[in-house]
Amino acid sequence: MTGAQSFDRSGAVRRRGAGCYKLDAMSGQRDLDLVVWGATGFTGRLVAEYLQQNYADPARLKWAVAGRSRDKLEAVIAEIVGD
Repeated sequence: MTGAQSFDRSGAVRRRGAGCYKLDAMSGQRDLDLVVWGATGFTGRLVAEYLQQNYADPARLKWAVAGRSRDKLEAVIAEIVGD
């Protein structure tokens, strides 16, 4: 997966490609330009699809999807990336 990453509220795990990475929420360091909160909803999914189509290259924009359910987020990512 290029471009999209995912977060959930329980553990703040970031997914990029095949690997998962822990994210220190209190570090104050920003490694993302944009986070789409509510990416499992109608509008959030549309935004995520647009970003994947137009900003898949992380050199252009580093973005992530976020929401309450990791399973739903993984499903959205798989759908928009085509896994």
